[in-house]
Amino acid sequence: MFLKRNVVTNLMPEKLQHQLYRKVFSGIEGNKVLTDILIDLCFFDEIENNENVSDKEKMYLNNAAKKILRKCGIISSKNVEEITKALFKMPIR
Repeated sequence: MFLKRNVVTNLMPEKLQHQLYRKVFSGIEGNKVLTDILIDLCFFDEIENNENVSDKEKMYLNNAAKKILRKCGIISSKNVEEITKALFKMPIR
C-alpha cells in the first residue's frame, strides 16, 4: 500500500529530513550504499528522450535517485553554484 504524497511529505520538516538522510548516507558505509543505490537508479546513465520503454523506466529510476538527493538537501536550486564548483574539483579520469 502506498501513502499519498501529501501525507508522506508532512511526516517531518524538510530540515530534519535533510539531516536524517545525510546522517544515513554520510559515513563510509552509507556513502557506499548511496553510490550503489544511485547506480541502480541509473543516476549516472545517459537516457535518450524517446518512446523506448527501457528509457522511460530509466527516466523514472533516475528521477527517484534525484529525489533521494533532494531529501539529503543536496539537489536544490539554492545549491546550484556549490554543485557546479564541486564537480570541477573532481579529478579527470
